Amino acid sequence: MKYDYLIVGAGWAGATIGNLLTEQGKKCLVVDKRECIGGLASTEIQDDIVVHRYGPHIFHTSSRMIWDYVNRFAEFNPIHYSVKSCSCYQGGIYSLPINLLTLFQVFGATSIERAKAAVAQDCIPTDNPQNMEEWCLANVGRTLYSMFIEGYTTKQWGVHPIFLPASIVRRLPIRYTFNDSWFNDADIYVGIPKYGYTPMFAKMLEGCTVELGIDFTQHPALAHETNRIICTMPLDRFCNCELGPLSYRSLMFEHEWMDKPAHQGTPVLNYTGLDVDYTRIIEHKFFDPYCKNTTTTLVTKEYPSSVGEPMYVLPDEYMKSLAMSYKTLLRKRGIYTLGRFGTYEYLDQDKVVQQAMDLLRELANG
Repeated sequence: MKYDYLIVGAGWAGATIGNLLTEQGKKCLVVDKRECIGGLASTEIQDDIVVHRYGPHIFHTSSRMIWDYVNRFAEFNPIHYSVKSCSCYQGGIYSLPINLLTLFQVFGATSIERAKAAVAQDCIPTDNPQNMEEWCLANVGRTLYSMFIEGYTTKQWGVHPIFLPASIVRRLPIRYTFNDSWFNDADIYVGIPKYGYTPMFAKMLEGCTVELGIDFTQHPALAHETNRIICTMPLDRFCNCELGPLSYRSLMFEHEWMDKPAHQGTPVLNYTGLDVDYTRIIEHKFFDPYCKNTTTTLVTKEYPSSVGEPMYVLPDEYMKSLAMSYKTLLRKRGIYTLGRFGTYEYLDQDKVVQQAMDLLRELANG
């Protein structure tokens, strides 16, 4: 065989496992249907601004081992990632995730005790929440749910929260402190590569043969050049929907350059109401604390969509079961799966790196 491994996809999963296997002396061919490496995390530099092609990705982890690993390939700029929300409620701008400042803004509470009491009074207790709405009403209350979650979620997923599992929102906390970091306290390592993710992926893929603009499903003969295949692309599409289609959500992007130093003054401004179709506006330069461009700015509106390139997996029980059937089918065929789309799981970037490290050990033992 010409290669030890064929890796389908050059995003986080493909680049990581490609790097790890190459360091073990394996010959890897990495193919991707895009014309760029990096998958959904790919970036480019325009007018001294690092532009996130498919929305921003902030690397965060609690693992020193994983942090040290990714820092081998890039210098990371530290970032305090907080989000602001524009709610139609009183036309205000609010702090997210929900923290003491948010509760002071919404309820007029002036102490931790009063903030807790206001939330508790607004909650609708439910012993066994059956969906996302019931969980929110029981844990954050009607007001906060209506202001920050109901409309945003309906736009993001294309259905009302009553039809979604509670697991989607449980990762978003209420904090009775003024900590407005988007990430959990455990994630003590947070940053973005200084020159964007694409140069980092290029270093990770050194030693691999990389072929871009190649849709594996249209080039099945590639399988004859390798001993083993690792799939990081959507499972159903890899298998030509043999067992049926999986569900995904995508985003459409509307970019606008502006001849002024700043537009909104923050990296992300969520729009939670149904009065606009987009969910948030990104201002790219504010992800880089050392951005040299002081005269223009690039903003991007994100519109959720049911069509387009898969970006989010729909975590309902039926889709999870179908994804498991695909993974079982591929394993019987000697094909390994990895990453958000290869496993049909919503995985942060550090979890993908850990998953690749675990697969490396499995391959070594198998």
